[in-house]
Amino acid sequence: TGSYTYGGGVYSDGTLLVESSTISGNTATSTAANSIGGGVQVGSPFHTFGGLTLVKYSTISNNAAGIAGGLYTTGDVTIENTTISGNQGAFIGGLAMLADNVSTPWNIISSTISGNDSSSNIAGGIYSKQNAATIENSTIAFNTAHSSAKYGAGLAIRGADAVDLESTIISNNTTDEGSGPLTDDLGGVSGATLTGANNLVYFPSSLVTPGGTILLTDPLLAPLAGN
Repeated sequence: TGSYTYGGGVYSDGTLLVESSTISGNTATSTAANSIGGGVQVGSPFHTFGGLTLVKYSTISNNAAGIAGGLYTTGDVTIENTTISGNQGAFIGGLAMLADNVSTPWNIISSTISGNDSSSNIAGGIYSKQNAATIENSTIAFNTAHSSAKYGAGLAIRGADAVDLESTIISNNTTDEGSGPLTDDLGGVSGATLTGANNLVYFPSSLVTPGGTILLTDPLLAPLAGN
């Protein structure tokens, strides 16, 4: 706890490898704008370049912070066979990827981003800004934000960047300011583009999906359960 709090569970200003691990139940506590990365933070805030973040076969769950309840990173990112779930942020619930100077597209592979919550209008699930990204064989579902407008409660792209979706499901994400939930799976600012194939996106709020994307079809997902 302090004027600035970075990384409630793990903080690194260089390269971070998390493998076959669980990071859960941590809190970065300060003001909403000054507590960052409830579970993990890599790199410093304000878009300063961080090192490589590599998370494999792991779970980041039930963490909390002002910005990015689960994982906040400003460098190169690969997340593989990992679950990010149940995290809470005032701004951005699950995963925040921000950078001005990274060397490769961000990669999310065979992973689940589910049940995260942002108490603002900014990205319950994933917030991607100022870099290209690839999301492959993954599920982004049951994430929530809280707004009367739709900005992408599941996946929010905040830059003129290309995101490549491959064999990915984005569904059951909602925003709610108190009058009832609104479907809000995918959103982005002007200039953001989507490519890819073999995807199901139930309702893209403000972006054109790649040709062949399955729309307005319920994938019959259930929320994650502690089996």
